[in-house]
Amino acid sequence: MAGNLMTNVYLDEYLDYLGSRKYSEHTVNNYGKYVSAFLSHCEEQGVNPLEVNTLQVQIYIDSFEDKPPTANLIKNSLRSYYDYLCTVRQVIAVNPAAGAKGVKMETEEKEYLTADQVGTVLQLLDGVHRNRNRLIVALMSMDCLRISEVINIDLDDVNLYNRTIYIKGKGKRNRIAYMTDKMMDYMLAYLNDRDRKNPKSAALFPSQDGTGRIARTTIQSFLRKVEEETGMHLNPHKFRHTGATLAYQESNDLVAVQNLLGHENIESTKRYTHVSEENRRNLINNSPINAVL
Repeated sequence: MAGNLMTNVYLDEYLDYLGSRKYSEHTVNNYGKYVSAFLSHCEEQGVNPLEVNTLQVQIYIDSFEDKPPTANLIKNSLRSYYDYLCTVRQVIAVNPAAGAKGVKMETEEKEYLTADQVGTVLQLLDGVHRNRNRLIVALMSMDCLRISEVINIDLDDVNLYNRTIYIKGKGKRNRIAYMTDKMMDYMLAYLNDRDRKNPKSAALFPSQDGTGRIARTTIQSFLRKVEEETGMHLNPHKFRHTGATLAYQESNDLVAVQNLLGHENIESTKRYTHVSEENRRNLINNSPINAVL
């Protein structure tokens, strides 16, 4: 179909456009994959992709109802693509995906995510703060940090040589968090961004004006955007719960996991202090989340 040849040109232009808007390589690749699959579907159906209506888009999205996160990513990919054709290229008058609905997630909400779901969140964190936001999610899910612990990290608490972070824990129960190779990549990329801005704050994650610390609402806000795209229910504590659950499933070492969480009480602290540094390093290195960072 001749129309499809032109549509493929638009797809290439669209992906270049996303790149120019500083979307991450992950997002560009994912959007390209889902849009390309839809264009192939249109070709199989003998439909011009530039002439589809909302019902046709909706039927395609609904065909993935058994995979809600995928269906919702497809919806957002098509919405973004057709918005480009409508507002930037102006080759269509109306965005047919604008009124399409996503697929509802299962009503029973789990207390933790799968490793693949954490990977999806990381891929969708985009924009100028993507390095910061990915590092924050990695710290909450890999090192099981509370949102307050993330906010209170100072730049001086980070030891790049040892790949450790000194964590000022709840109730003055301080501990050491460890960084895997992939977490170090996130940290170095973020520190490069931070150095360019040269904030006055001692915080690892400064506030927008550079003088204080990042706000809870800022972290909750970027997670809410991913919620809207995927239908997953996200909050900072869920990542902490996820990291602990998956680490325990992998290690079956409840003592090490509770030590990782910093959940010691007066009596149990004596047991947790016998967990070696090597065991705790191995705990996060072996976490399934490390494979998707």
